[in-house]
Amino acid sequence: MRRFYFHVKNGPVTWLDQEGVEFADEQQAAREAALRGGEIATRSALKRVSPGGAILVMDDQWRPVCEVPFDGDA
Repeated sequence: MRRFYFHVKNGPVTWLDQEGVEFADEQQAAREAALRGGEIATRSALKRVSPGGAILVMDDQWRPVCEVPFDGDA
């Protein structure tokens, strides 16, 4: 199992995930990022979420794995 980190980029602000979550591979981490992005887009009506936001997935060496955009206008 490898640890992946899910940073949330919202406009000029990025919240860093300091704990991470363990997954078997990058594909599982990317699926998790898509789920998290969907949840953020769904909740955007309750909070201010900037258009162009994204989940930035990093591996256990803090190397970029993928970036999953979410729509702040959902």
